[in-house]
Amino acid sequence: MDCTDAATQYSMVFSAYESFNGYSLTLKGWSVTVALAGMLAAYSNSVTRNGRIALVLATLSTVPFWWIDALFRSWQQGYERVLESLEAGCEAIVPVMGLWSEMHVSNWDGLMADLQAWFGQPEGAGPFLMLLYPGVFLPHALILVAGLILAIGFPPRTEAEAPPRRKTLR
Repeated sequence: MDCTDAATQYSMVFSAYESFNGYSLTLKGWSVTVALAGMLAAYSNSVTRNGRIALVLATLSTVPFWWIDALFRSWQQGYERVLESLEAGCEAIVPVMGLWSEMHVSNWDGLMADLQAWFGQPEGAGPFLMLLYPGVFLPHALILVAGLILAIGFPPRTEAEAPPRRKTLR
């Protein structure tokens, strides 16, 4: 394959790779919106009997979004190898992935490699290990932890604990 074809293919694969970032931001936005709306609703006056259960359920609503985010990120990893091989095969292509890998070496990469070896997974983190990547677990894990802390430490008031309602004159 000549460099012109490789550059065209690289451009197409890179746009598919980058589209996963848009999906991730959309998932994070929905996760935050659904979970926080449910958590606020659990503290409303209309939910006085089962407020703690409503709060826990609202908090757990972030888990499916977290899982889908990890799944999408694991699919995105497959495109990284294709991009790196295209960069290696043609000098006309600016090695974006290669430069990023060289400049951005983090402790998370070493930790993930250790976890992959421990779990006996092949190269590349599957969706289970992707759950631990900071780009994936934020903000899902923060909402999950905050919601569980609220449910345990500061649950919504029950009807017996609520202050008496004022009678309005009509």
